[in-house]
Amino acid sequence: MIRTLLLLILAAGPLAAQPPDWAAQARPVLAELYSLNHDRAEQLSLDLIHQHPGEPLGYALLARTLWARILNNEQALNAERFFSVPAPWRSSPLARKVPPDLRTRFLDSSRKAIDLARARLHSSPDHRPSLLILGFTYVNLAGFEWAVEGRLWQAFRSGEHAVDAHRRLLSLEPSWGDPRLANGVALYLANTLPWRVRWLAILFGFAGGRERGKREIEIAARTGFLLDDDARTMLVLLYQRDAQFDLARPILAGLHARYPRNFIVEMEQASLEMRAARPADALAIYRRILAKAAAARDGYERILRPGLYYNTGLAARASGSLEEAAAFFRASLSHPTATAGLSQLELGKTLDLLGRRDEAKAAYAQAAASPDVSGSRDQAQRYLRAPFNRAR
Repeated sequence: MIRTLLLLILAAGPLAAQPPDWAAQARPVLAELYSLNHDRAEQLSLDLIHQHPGEPLGYALLARTLWARILNNEQALNAERFFSVPAPWRSSPLARKVPPDLRTRFLDSSRKAIDLARARLHSSPDHRPSLLILGFTYVNLAGFEWAVEGRLWQAFRSGEHAVDAHRRLLSLEPSWGDPRLANGVALYLANTLPWRVRWLAILFGFAGGRERGKREIEIAARTGFLLDDDARTMLVLLYQRDAQFDLARPILAGLHARYPRNFIVEMEQASLEMRAARPADALAIYRRILAKAAAARDGYERILRPGLYYNTGLAARASGSLEEAAAFFRASLSHPTATAGLSQLELGKTLDLLGRRDEAKAAYAQAAASPDVSGSRDQAQRYLRAPFNRAR
């Protein structure tokens, strides 16, 4: 594993460019975002807007901050959620969680950043900061249109604008790593989307190339001066999706060391171990997170407890600690949420494994009567008829 990482670090590619002066204004905002200090990031963005009202940077960073607030409701990085394809005619579950005023502010800030960047490019077509900011803003907008609004066509259009701006920037500044992020994501996505929507990627000129896409993002992570952490986060998702867990682990460890208040990163470390079939390691990480949350250390008291208890229960059961797992599923149910049906379902499975069939059936009945989450009601009905068996 160490040899592979050294090869990645030493692989041929552009050397890191010297960060331009204006990038120093953006770094503090992004650092606050990665520390989950959204209020501070928003205030810094508003200060930039006040100081430079005719420049797009402050508006772009404000939009990025508001997008981070929306995503923080989920409190997770998740490769499968990221790559799931919403039906364009169906409301996204995330959309129902976004307050209307937050949605409006995000869209208004994005449009303002785009308008100001385009105005500058109209008079100065090669203005490097405006090209980077334009693509950066369109990337966030594409993510919102995809994940929140389920508008695939519009998301691809925004993605096309992002890639066009950053490819133009690369032609002017080939040593800049940041614009390679959007290009790399586009290349990877075009090769991994389901066929029912892949034609959209081809239509917009995103020729497939999974490995080529990852190489572009690796360069962005290594040489970027503004979006390097975004590139590292994306690599974590892609490496996990491709079962390259040994490559994702050191990136997550580095991000957590850099931003110790970012509990989402540590929770993703545990999720990675679950995907890598190392549940005992995952359980140890979750126990560490629980201890920090209980002690209100490093801001971990902000963690939403139901999801943490639920995921810890899954790790405990996979590690063979069935009683502990049942206790965590019950703990998650002590905080009512829209996903309580999942906790009831997993509690029922755990009780079946413990041989407590009557209690398991009671949990399944509760799950079957709860709002459906990822097929939880169908599963509950199935296990009401026949006990859950881990081997099945």
